[in-house]
Amino acid sequence: MSDLIDIPATALATNANELAGRYYPSYLYNHVMRSFAFADRLARMDGVTLDRELLFLTAALHDLGFTDYAQGTGRFAIRGADAARRFLIDRDLSEDQAWRVWEAIAVHAWDMNLGRAVEAQYAQWGIAADTTNAHSESADAAMQNILRKFPRDDFHHRYCAKGRTGVDRHRQSRLPADVHQPVRAP
Repeated sequence: MSDLIDIPATALATNANELAGRYYPSYLYNHVMRSFAFADRLARMDGVTLDRELLFLTAALHDLGFTDYAQGTGRFAIRGADAARRFLIDRDLSEDQAWRVWEAIAVHAWDMNLGRAVEAQYAQWGIAADTTNAHSESADAAMQNILRKFPRDDFHHRYCAKGRTGVDRHRQSRLPADVHQPVRAP
């Protein structure tokens, strides 16, 4: 892994990164990139072999439900999963793989991914590590480089505000209750 982030060198990963850069505000783009980088780093540290492209697609697209790219009503994670699946199918990802990404995104706000495919598990851990600011005090140089490249930019407060806006705009949407609680560094 480079000193910052090693996005899979595929056309689909590049397209997903471009979509993320176009539709996410910078703090949310940084969050999804940190989520991937943390997930990828954790998998490598654990010696786990996985499909890095699927891991990246899941992490990079997991908050599409907060953007104008995802249309419809209902919970932000489902809107985002639907948008991600359409995006992936339109770029010729197989139905099976597109559904795997959909499932991981649809339930990413809960711990349901922990019993699913390894890519979903590590995406969940990467997202959780970033959302809870678990690596803010890490002495690991690679983790600190990731945080420098993709700064938090008051992420938690902005993310919670985005979540509340999404709930207000789409009454059927819900974030986990604890997402609105202050995050304490470990």
